[in-house]
Amino acid sequence: MKLVYLANMRLPTEKAHGYQVCKMCEAFAANDVEVTLLHPYRQQHDPVLQEKSVFEYYGIRSIFKVRTLSNWDVVRLESFALKSMFRPLFFTHALVWGFYATLVARKEGADLYYTRNSEVAYWLVKLGLPTVYEAHVVPKQGQ
Repeated sequence: MKLVYLANMRLPTEKAHGYQVCKMCEAFAANDVEVTLLHPYRQQHDPVLQEKSVFEYYGIRSIFKVRTLSNWDVVRLESFALKSMFRPLFFTHALVWGFYATLVARKEGADLYYTRNSEVAYWLVKLGLPTVYEAHVVPKQGQ
């Protein structure tokens, strides 16, 4: 079985979600699944993170592939933009990157596509790819 995990996040990251994503990939791969983790390029400010792979940083086995995809890093604009301007920009970027990443992932010909990003899940489903969406944010009633 072949699985592509699409994660719209900076990797490695000091935040818990990066560790969780990589441990999931490691667990899938340890169970005879061929795993490729796709994530966007994002600028690393921490020199420790710049020099380490996800395998080194998280202390996990190097038993799956990791690909960094091209990306216009809008997160760098957050400190300069007004919140009212940055949120729509970030959401639009997430939709555009999700579409791009889905097109790249589709070329992998996987049996299953996995994500925890709703914008990525939207495109995976829209393009008819077998998708698992791991929800970490539950919409409020009425949304």
